Amino acid sequence: MRLRAYGVLVSLLAGVLLPLGWPVGRDDFPISSYPMFTHKRDRVMETVHVLALAADGSAQPVAPEFVANGAVMQAAATIGRAIALGNASALCERVARNLSKQARMGVNELSVATSTYDSVAYFRNSGGRLPLQRVEHARCPVPHETDAP
Repeated sequence: MRLRAYGVLVSLLAGVLLPLGWPVGRDDFPISSYPMFTHKRDRVMETVHVLALAADGSAQPVAPEFVANGAVMQAAATIGRAIALGNASALCERVARNLSKQARMGVNELSVATSTYDSVAYFRNSGGRLPLQRVEHARCPVPHETDAP
């Protein structure tokens, strides 16, 4: 019984240490070299979003339920697909209609954009919340309730 326990322990230890001998970048299931933790990552991250633009010039991301549904990843995929297919203007107008029906919240315009951030500065909150670069794909007004026909 004790010999079996040592055998299991050695097998598990070998499975954990095996990836140390693999070439850089190799990953396998169920034994992993954990590349998400062992490789240097780029500091630059891009995100696609629909931004609510207020009269004072401030911009806030629109909640995912106005874009697709309550799921953040589905909203991001919807925005990314619209940009890739050249349908950013149509998406912008649809989100503007959704927003005007629910809660306008002082929003005058929407912008479908791709923003680039320094990820380390962003998460340290050391002035990194402003994008390094923003590419606007579409802009549209949010209709007022009185604008509706």
